[in-house]
Amino acid sequence: MENLFLVCLVPPVSVVEDIDEIRTYISEKFNVYESLKRPAHITLYPPVKLSAYDAEKRFFKALADAAFSQPFTQVLRNFNSFLEHTFYLDVEQN
Repeated sequence: MENLFLVCLVPPVSVVEDIDEIRTYISEKFNVYESLKRPAHITLYPPVKLSAYDAEKRFFKALADAAFSQPFTQVLRNFNSFLEHTFYLDVEQN
């Protein structure tokens, strides 16, 4: 069986609330709702398909090793989109 994993960060609740206001406004104005299906998040790595148990163990071990890094500031800047159905706030690379 193949499983799909998304590596992402979920911003603090106050930021998510602000983003949700923007997402809702844009969805209603431009009739695009795909972006509302998932919670606000920052994708760190494209979705990963894994089918072997050993691969999943290595994947989660790597995530656990990276999970306890120091806090950082992330700047959100501009908008972008995937095709015609999903829009997003862009992030500055840091």
